[in-house]
Amino acid sequence: MAKPPSQKPPSSPDDFPQVEPTELFPTSNIRFVIAETAKLIERVDALTRASEKVGDKFDKALDKHTVDVKERIADLKSDVKDNATKLSEMKTSIDAFKGAMKVFGGIYTLVLVVMAAFLAWYLRPAPPPTAQLQQIPADQSAAPAKNSN
Repeated sequence: MAKPPSQKPPSSPDDFPQVEPTELFPTSNIRFVIAETAKLIERVDALTRASEKVGDKFDKALDKHTVDVKERIADLKSDVKDNATKLSEMKTSIDAFKGAMKVFGGIYTLVLVVMAAFLAWYLRPAPPPTAQLQQIPADQSAAPAKNSN
C-alpha cells in the first residue's frame, strides 16, 4: 500500500518563516548607497563651480540682449504709428474707389437698359397690315360691276 502524504502541522499567523532572508536588490547594500551618494555629491559640486563661472557672462549677455530687444520694440512702435496713418489713407482711398465703382455700375446698368429698350423698339416685329391699306374705295364696294351684255 501507498503511504499517505505527510501532513504539516497547521501554522498560525504568529509563526515566522524558517528561511533565511535573501537580498532582493543589490542596491540594498549600504556600501553601494554610500558610493552612489559620493558620486552624486561630486557631480553637484562640479555643476556649482561651472554655474559660478557662467554667472557673470550670463548677466552681461542678458543685459546686452535686453537693450537690443528694447530698441527693436521702440522701432516697431514708431513703425506702427507711421503705418497707421498710411493705413487710414489707404482705407479712405479704397472707400472712394468703391463709391466710384458703384456709380459706374449704376451708369453702366442705365446705359444697358436704354440700349435694350432701343433695340426692342427698333427690332419690333412689323405691324400687321392695317385696315386703311385694305380698304376698298366706297364707290366700288357698294355693288359689283355688272356686265351688260
